[in-house]
Formats: sequence, structure tokens, C-alpha cells
Amino acid sequence: MTLRPPTTSGAQPKKQRSVPTLEEKLTVLYLLRDGVSVSNMAHKYSHNESSIRAIKIREREIRQAMASSAPITAKVTNQVHDKTLVKTEKALNLWLKDMNRKLLQMI
Repeated sequence: MTLRPPTTSGAQPKKQRSVPTLEEKLTVLYLLRDGVSVSNMAHKYSHNESSIRAIKIREREIRQAMASSAPITAKVTNQVHDKTLVKTEKALNLWLKDMNRKLLQMI
């Protein structure tokens, strides 16, 4: 049985999450389209390869965000939902859970 060496510090500070801007994502997409490999892009931008692949998978969403004149410095895009629709969906979901709990058969 091997023992781990004791750590000198108690709690480590939380690592800050780095989110690339839309402009950086767009340059990554252009370079990927030009034939630069994912591993080279990951090394160049100091991100994991999975992050670069995720950018490539979400290419359509990123390009739509740029086309809809989103600020270039934006890091995250989101959809605006109608508040009444969200409340209705929550109420419907609660009703369905209640019906399932009561074991009533749905039509």
C-alpha cells in the first residue's frame, strides 16, 4: 500500500474557466476549413482537442450568431424564450410527473 505525500496547502483555488470569444471561434473555423489539423489548433490556442472539435460541431450555431450581428466579443450565445411559454412547459411537466406518480394511464 503506497501512501500519498501530504499536500502543503489545504484548498486549492478554483481554476478559472476560459471561454473563447465568437471571434476566436470563427478564426478556428476558418483555419480548420483551410486544412489545419485539430491538434495543431489545440496547441496554438492552448485548448484541448475536444474543445476544438466541439467548436467545429457547433459551426452552424456560431455562424448564425455572427450573422445575427452578435457582438464579436461575446463568449456565449443564448436563446430568448417567452416567459409564459416557459411557465406553461413547467406546469405541463409537473402535471405529467404527477400523473405518472399516480400511475394513471396516458391517452
